[in-house]
Amino acid sequence: MKCFPGCLIFSVAVSISLLGSGCGIAAETMNSSVTMNSSIEESTEDADIAEGEIQDMKVTSESLKNGVWNEKITNTYAGENVSPELSWNKVDGAAEYAIYMIDPDGHNWLHWRVTGFTGTHLEEGEMPAGSEYIGPYPPSGTHRYIVTVYALKAAPDSIPGNFDSANTDTDDMEKALDISGGKPGNIIAEGKLEGTYTAR
Repeated sequence: MKCFPGCLIFSVAVSISLLGSGCGIAAETMNSSVTMNSSIEESTEDADIAEGEIQDMKVTSESLKNGVWNEKITNTYAGENVSPELSWNKVDGAAEYAIYMIDPDGHNWLHWRVTGFTGTHLEEGEMPAGSEYIGPYPPSGTHRYIVTVYALKAAPDSIPGNFDSANTDTDDMEKALDISGGKPGNIIAEGKLEGTYTAR
């Protein structure tokens, strides 16, 4: 079969067009694959970050009114030295809770420590096993008293803090609670309450 010059030009043009279309399809497929892989990697990274984050807990106390602790909880002539009422929301994955009350204005004085507690509510004056309490007794002026509730995956390897005594750094206490089985990541969530009491 003979092929005239015009036929040959048409054949070459069709081949080039088909080749160009094929490259375009391949390029689009490659770009889609790269975008999909990038999205998967980003999603995985986001999940890892979220897994390592410490969640916020809501903690409330009827012993705290307008930012001032009830005098009843204090270890003073006017108080009864009973621990505050405390409530918080249940945290998924938490095996137990730890509670700390610190006076940052008194060299991080540790007034209250509860460990190994599995409930989400403490009545005023309730002292479960593994708890120690001595109410606020500032020598003078106004001091802040911060209660922190920690939701823990398991019992920590050590119980940090010097009770009824000054402590160098609250961060060290938190780091110790975060270690269980020799590994960090034991704290799932935490919630804080801050109130003041003024010496009379």
